[in-house]
Amino acid sequence: MMNIQSIRDGVFFDLEFNGLEMISIGFVSPTEEYYAVSAEVDQQKLLADQFLVDNVWAHLPTREGSLDLLHPDVKSLEIIANDIEAYFERNKGRELWGWCPAYDKVILDGIFGGMLNSKAPMYAHDVETVRLLLGNPERPEQKAGLHNSLEDARYQRDLGLWLADRLEEKFGFR
Repeated sequence: MMNIQSIRDGVFFDLEFNGLEMISIGFVSPTEEYYAVSAEVDQQKLLADQFLVDNVWAHLPTREGSLDLLHPDVKSLEIIANDIEAYFERNKGRELWGWCPAYDKVILDGIFGGMLNSKAPMYAHDVETVRLLLGNPERPEQKAGLHNSLEDARYQRDLGLWLADRLEEKFGFR
């Protein structure tokens, strides 16, 4: 059930993607973080998209112009799925949060073959919706790492905590 504590205790996530293909994924909970890059990403397709080159590629572990397949963050989708399942087992009961997370959730569930097979929580709450319900306050600026999925997840956590504080101030919620 969404409430202020579910924001404070939540798992915040972000994905970088190309179409329906996951490039990278990051999760942040109060107790741990997870970051992975898909070893199976179509690098030619990624490098053909100037936005992705300018904004995402620079954050990925690369070597000599290609994805560094030996880097510990670069993993097969099967390993990433197993890691995510274990992550949510350790974070059982925490609600999933993201910034406009609908598309990210579709791709997350796709790692498991679809929503009905997903090991991730069924719902993803939207911090942007909370912000809009609070009257659209100007959100704090993300200082670094825009389009790095782990840095984006960290920012979303910070934004969620900031919004939880605003909810308490405005409505006296606890």
